[in-house]
Amino acid sequence: MNRWNLPSGTCAPMNARAFIGADVPDGMFQRFLAVTGLPEEKILDALPIGRLLKSAELCAAVRYLASDDARFLTGTTLVLDGGFTAV
Repeated sequence: MNRWNLPSGTCAPMNARAFIGADVPDGMFQRFLAVTGLPEEKILDALPIGRLLKSAELCAAVRYLASDDARFLTGTTLVLDGGFTAV
């Protein structure tokens, strides 16, 4: 929250299954795999955590940013990328 009592944090999910439609037969993630010919395991190997973000984890991050617990955050981006940008 800021002096106008508006939340000002953002959430940047890089690899959420729900966000990119990995569980949808013709979703964006499945189309990406088909176009590139990359096996899903190769993508997962590039992530230090070794898996994609679960929708419940994305929801928890958004819920936190919208809660009073995040009232002191201003201009913050919560990066949910399984450690990809830390490597």
